[in-house]
Amino acid sequence: MKKNILLLLAIFLASVASYAQQATATLNHNDIITTFYGIGALVEAHNSAAPGDVITLSSGQFTAPTITKDNLTIIGAGMDGDAIRMEPDSSKWVLPTILVGDFKLGVSGNVFYGSITLKNLVINTLYLHQSYFGNNPSIIAERCFFKSYLVSTGYGVSARVSYTLYNCSGFFGEVKRINAVNSYISLGRYTANCQDGIYTNCIVKLDSRTDVSCYISNSTLSNCIVFKGGGAKTFSNGVLCQNTLYIGDETDAFSGVTAVNCWSATDSNIFKEGTYYELIEEIAQKYLGTDGTEIGIYGGAHSFSPTPIGPRITRCDVAPKTTPDGKLSVHIEVGTAQ
Repeated sequence: MKKNILLLLAIFLASVASYAQQATATLNHNDIITTFYGIGALVEAHNSAAPGDVITLSSGQFTAPTITKDNLTIIGAGMDGDAIRMEPDSSKWVLPTILVGDFKLGVSGNVFYGSITLKNLVINTLYLHQSYFGNNPSIIAERCFFKSYLVSTGYGVSARVSYTLYNCSGFFGEVKRINAVNSYISLGRYTANCQDGIYTNCIVKLDSRTDVSCYISNSTLSNCIVFKGGGAKTFSNGVLCQNTLYIGDETDAFSGVTAVNCWSATDSNIFKEGTYYELIEEIAQKYLGTDGTEIGIYGGAHSFSPTPIGPRITRCDVAPKTTPDGKLSVHIEVGTAQ
């Protein structure tokens, strides 16, 4: 923890000295810090990185890179902002880090085979092209918001990508080989299937169009809420549901499924107005998870929050001018998210 705080202070002081108003990316390679500035800073940091490096971003907008380096970690300042606002007090809002443009895995001539770890980011478009990545690349995301999803040259692209999502929210065409915890997942656009997944305290919304094949198969759902209306049957073969609420128009949604203590409803008005999928008290008390807490993204041991985990700047006072010897006085406080 002490080492992390010192690195954070070094990064911040380097930014404050002359580039306080710019979007900033810092590249940590073997504890050597290199700083880049401006909307293209993340692309420059990625191009200079080696496999296993860590890139830390300030709040602000950055051009999304095409990932060709394996095992990188990209850490932003937060997934909050105008997309998800959890606090009525504006001083507590987590200012977001937004990746604009298409966030791609691999490029022609440089196929991506590895993994990427993403934290505290808003990703405008996750773009997957089946010719540019190899078998079984993985996306590990913590407290990220995926605003949209694009896929190129075929519906089966996602079958070769595995996802680990923790406190995330996003829109996908389909997901296969996924482990999601306290996350909101909206599926649509293409085949909109959930296959080979483990979902714990999640909200899963399947596209309700009749011209799209939408279903969950070969998956385990615990303490979840599933929305579906119209189209194919919601649950297909190989599904285990525990303490899960289905909301839709099927009269027997759990038929053919191993269902333990599950429920069906038709009324989708179960959330508090003006909140991000917080259950109304009646529903929160009526439908309980396997651990006795409410189902959905605020139940369990990892209640949904957009607030980053780990050391972060909680206060900064910068002197209006330098001292006679050319130094700038900066007072900062570093704390951890609550």
